[in-house]
Amino acid sequence: MSEWIQPDTFQVGKLLQTYSLATPVFVRYERLDFKPGHPYEAVQCHINAKHVAKAHGGDRIHGWALWIHTKTGAVMGDFHSVWKKEDGTLVDVTPPRDGGQRILFVEDKTATIARKANQLEVRSNLIDFESYQHDGQGTNNGKTFLKGGQPSRKRTFNLPQREKKEAYSYAQKIGFDIDEYPTD
Repeated sequence: MSEWIQPDTFQVGKLLQTYSLATPVFVRYERLDFKPGHPYEAVQCHINAKHVAKAHGGDRIHGWALWIHTKTGAVMGDFHSVWKKEDGTLVDVTPPRDGGQRILFVEDKTATIARKANQLEVRSNLIDFESYQHDGQGTNNGKTFLKGGQPSRKRTFNLPQREKKEAYSYAQKIGFDIDEYPTD
């Protein structure tokens, strides 16, 4: 069992307030294939959502998949993208980390992916820091971010070389133009 599970909406209030986020909604997972018999894979949500929007219309929406730590009760916002159909329905086309059929998601227009020089800059995950067991690192105006499971003062980071290589490889596999990866 993962240490991070899906919370109920009442468990995420502190995180939503800290980061000035709206009310989250449950978004169902829908298996879609990028080609017959080949579903979109886990982890590459930003590519998956943009690829589906390009192929079927609609938009990629950035925000946070919300999870709760089973031991500490800390709430984490995992930087995530979903597909917004032309009718406004949100659909998660990336398999959820807990194997479930839905995620608790909150849209955040400030969560973006940028290209800076030859780097892809992405958002660090959010954390309800007061509940999170940490090593004494400080906070950033009451806001702390997670990178690699560790507290960080940085709101964004350059995609590590290994992850960048995986993203480029995956994009090529599904026929996605990696130049479309950053936020429009």
